Amino acid sequence: MARHGSDFNQEKLLRTVETLIFDGKATIDRAARVLGISPRTLNRRLHRAGTTFSHIVDDCRLNSARTLLASSNAKTYQIAAALGYKDPSSFSRAFTRWTGMTPRQYRAQSYSKE
Repeated sequence: MARHGSDFNQEKLLRTVETLIFDGKATIDRAARVLGISPRTLNRRLHRAGTTFSHIVDDCRLNSARTLLASSNAKTYQIAAALGYKDPSSFSRAFTRWTGMTPRQYRAQSYSKE
């Protein structure tokens, strides 16, 4: 995501979304409130940067999922719940769409690299 405007801080947005995901409240309204801007302004800035709030949430979930799968013994259903999925199968489908492998395959591959 490209940075546009001096008051648009990509890193702060990513940290905010990560926190909101783990709090179970990753909505554009809440993110905008934390950032001190309106949801409409956040949407405009994301559009100018060539992305969407949904894409940002997916990126944060993917990065968090990779970290949790590679570095913890948490069960898939626990990771799914932590990332805001209602059920493990939704998480598994999303993870497979993002990476081309299931969470179990990703974890096995991560462990085999050590």
